[in-house]
Amino acid sequence: MRNILAIYFFFVSVISFAQGIVTKQYTIDNGLIANDVRALCVDSKGVLWIGSRSGLAQKIQGNIKPNEDAAEYRYTNISDILEDAEGNMWIGSYGQGVLFRGKEEKRIITKKDGLLSDRIRKIFSYKNVIYVATSEGVSVIHKNSFKIVNPSFEKSLQHPFEVSGFFEFDGIIYLTTINDGVFTINNNKLIKVDDQRRIFAVHQKDGLVFYGCQTGLFVKDFKKKQLVAQIEIPSIRDIQEVNNQVYFVSANVYESGGGVFRWDGESLEEITKVFGIDATDLYSISLDEKNDFLYLGTKSQGLFQVDLFSPLMHNSSVGHVMALGELDRRVFIFSEEGLIITQDDKEIKKVALSVFKSYQEQHYKKYSDIATISNHFFEIDYNLKAENIVFYKAVKNKNDLWVSTNIGIYKLDRNGYIMSYYPIHTYEYGFYKNNLVETNPYGGVRIYRNLDKMDYDYHFRIESINIPRDVIDIAHTTNKMFFAGALDGLYVYEDGKFTSLKGNGLFAESRLKELAVGDNDVLYVATDFNDIYGLETKSGQYEVVKFIPNSEINGSSINLLEFADKKLFIGTNKGLTVIENDNKFFFNKEQGFGRGEITSDLLLGNLLYIGSGKGLSTLDVSYFKKKNISLQVSISKIVINGVEKSKEGKPYYDIKMLELKANQNNLQIGFDVLGAKFPDKLHFQYRLKPSENWVNVKSNRLDLHYLQSGIYPIDIKIYDYDSGSELIYPLLLLDIQAPFYTKLWFYIVATLVVIGIFYLIYKARLVQIQKEEAVKRKKFEYEKRLAEVKLMSVRSQFNSHFIFNVLSSIQYYILKEEVDDALYYLDCFAKLIRKTLTISSKERITLKEECEYLKDYVLIENMRLDGRVTFSVEEVDEGVSAILLPPMLLQPFVENSLIHAFPKSVESPQIRIVITKQNKDVIINIIDNGIGIASQSKSTHESHGMNIVRERMSLIQEYLDEDLTIERTTEGTVVKLILKGVII
Repeated sequence: MRNILAIYFFFVSVISFAQGIVTKQYTIDNGLIANDVRALCVDSKGVLWIGSRSGLAQKIQGNIKPNEDAAEYRYTNISDILEDAEGNMWIGSYGQGVLFRGKEEKRIITKKDGLLSDRIRKIFSYKNVIYVATSEGVSVIHKNSFKIVNPSFEKSLQHPFEVSGFFEFDGIIYLTTINDGVFTINNNKLIKVDDQRRIFAVHQKDGLVFYGCQTGLFVKDFKKKQLVAQIEIPSIRDIQEVNNQVYFVSANVYESGGGVFRWDGESLEEITKVFGIDATDLYSISLDEKNDFLYLGTKSQGLFQVDLFSPLMHNSSVGHVMALGELDRRVFIFSEEGLIITQDDKEIKKVALSVFKSYQEQHYKKYSDIATISNHFFEIDYNLKAENIVFYKAVKNKNDLWVSTNIGIYKLDRNGYIMSYYPIHTYEYGFYKNNLVETNPYGGVRIYRNLDKMDYDYHFRIESINIPRDVIDIAHTTNKMFFAGALDGLYVYEDGKFTSLKGNGLFAESRLKELAVGDNDVLYVATDFNDIYGLETKSGQYEVVKFIPNSEINGSSINLLEFADKKLFIGTNKGLTVIENDNKFFFNKEQGFGRGEITSDLLLGNLLYIGSGKGLSTLDVSYFKKKNISLQVSISKIVINGVEKSKEGKPYYDIKMLELKANQNNLQIGFDVLGAKFPDKLHFQYRLKPSENWVNVKSNRLDLHYLQSGIYPIDIKIYDYDSGSELIYPLLLLDIQAPFYTKLWFYIVATLVVIGIFYLIYKARLVQIQKEEAVKRKKFEYEKRLAEVKLMSVRSQFNSHFIFNVLSSIQYYILKEEVDDALYYLDCFAKLIRKTLTISSKERITLKEECEYLKDYVLIENMRLDGRVTFSVEEVDEGVSAILLPPMLLQPFVENSLIHAFPKSVESPQIRIVITKQNKDVIINIIDNGIGIASQSKSTHESHGMNIVRERMSLIQEYLDEDLTIERTTEGTVVKLILKGVII
């Protein structure tokens, strides 16, 4: 909300300056509902009420918005606005009667309620009654009962009895009319006391009655019935007493020609231009007495706000200010038009640019042979015309003022007379012990022993890193001269010696912008990054005694740095930040500051002169003192869980405490701060409890989410950067009830529910235990069956013939005394037995391990068969050998082939195991080239082994007949096993 005013200033504001006056204009572009402002009133809270033909608006904390009550009733054509002693608002409409807004109620009072007419001109409050001026007479409303009394009067047949205003004198109420004179009320009847006619506005002060008429101003001594003054001015529309003076606004009925006028007790003065107002159709006036704002309403140009007491003065007539200097309390203003000398804000002399050019032409040849590029001087264009002269910097030395330009340096006396000229082209220079010190843009410093003889010492940068270069500012302490380098940091000159503080490790900052000297020779240094350091300079150690980070400075580019009245003034692109110890002020466009980029500044006493491309501003630095102010914080909006709380007919929330349910813990609380002169200078923080830290508020709204139950005394802390004051206000006492589950009844219900749940769990557990017992029985039977199958499998791995044959072979080798073969055979057999026992103890082994086992088994069998059988394993699909299967699942089929498939008639017997993958299944084919179909009779071992394999496969998958098939042909036998859904 506060950003609206800032946006307004940036885009459409019209700010006019006069000596001590800052005026701002508001139009429909800034929130007004219409540009015809017919009625104004500043209430006791500091809210400005604005009435127009289109309706009623309010200016609250710098923001203009429509009044909700008037919008609700479609109440327009506002003719007058009044706040009575009780704080009630009375709004008159020319056509819709009177809108009453009290603290607890609102109503429309019209002709139906007893008013003489709905066309209201003026409203006047006195004691317990409200006087209403209408187009048909006067009505008197009693505040307590709203009873209406209409005093009688003699009606004219030629015109209506239009009442235009009221005033009180010696406890008697008088009313003025347009066509019939001045009357008083006696015994409920109007009595004429003066024949003054065509009165549009009236005011009484110290026995003088001011009649604002169509033909001008009439001032009468009411007690003596004498005319004090009669002044012809355009029709007076409204009157306001301001600081013991009477102000009038006027507008010609048929054509423009009105303005603002002031009666000082003896005469009338037009002050329209003094206020910087170009409107001539002024209709209304009101005073914000607390903040010294005078509001002026016009017929077609909106609203003007005049700051009657501003510390800022501006003079745009001097044009583009390039440099400022001071001599003998005279201000020297060097501009694009030449030199202007002022004293006590009065111009005393002008020196044209042509004078500077003429003096240069007469004197430059004396030094032209010395001031050359070959001698390291910055070149000068001697043919430059007068209108192209640029002033760089003005420096005071003793009783003279020196000013540097793009055509050389001049020495001036207090009257602006040119005393000397030197063809020295420099941007930054100064004096050290009365000797001119000139910095050269090329990177050197020249110190003149005798300027008139051009006798100097030149210090070139290439000689030492201690020689300053790229100098952008110079400052002096008691015995030292400091140079700010744009890229190389800070330099100091003392007793004929230059020192680079950065080069000697005394101050590390390198990119500098501005210098200023404070109390006790503290040197303030502003950097390119908007940080400011305060350096102690007397000891030569340059310790940082004060640091101001850029976060404390409003703006992004420092272009002014001055120390005055124990305060540091920091000018940026956004305004002026003023820091004094722990106090901070901010001065910007809202107060009229910021007319063009700052080009120069000058401190003279309590006045800070600031030159810019659009003139000269003068700021009274004594304005920046901490002031005690009082503000009023009013809640403007409350949203609970996304739903706005009803206002219940009140104009503002008069809520000090709010009780909410536990689930109503997401709130948005909007608030307005009333009474601040410059609302844009307010910074807000809040805390939920005194024990908590303050939290910044970016706009006039607190967003509180998921608050726990408890009591929150919410406080608002306001820092006013205009007054330097910090204030804490209680905003709202918030009580969020504990959730229902912390109540006693909830504990009782919850206990019963828990008992019921435990009972149900107990019953369910009994059923579960019974189910688990049944499962255990089934599992026991399964495990028993599995153990039996394992035992049968182990027992069936080797038939008696195999063992007998192996032992016979070993015996054979022994009898033949082939001990090595016997031992080798025995060793292989032992390993096979050991491996058999190992893998038989496992529930699952990999297919690869199974195949390795089969190789060892075939190796031993092949020794008996003289190595005739060739055994191989083929893995068609990579990775399938990693699948898991029961141990020795394939052994019975290999054994069957070795025993039955290869009689002597089979040449080159072969057993192949081919492993493939099909979708998620793995297919194992055991293929031999034995007698196949020729062997029709199956051995008992084969049948018994096949049954065991089928049993084991049924334990690992849903077994079907096609999962294990044996196909015999004339070319051999193929055993096909399908392992389903295996994980690879």
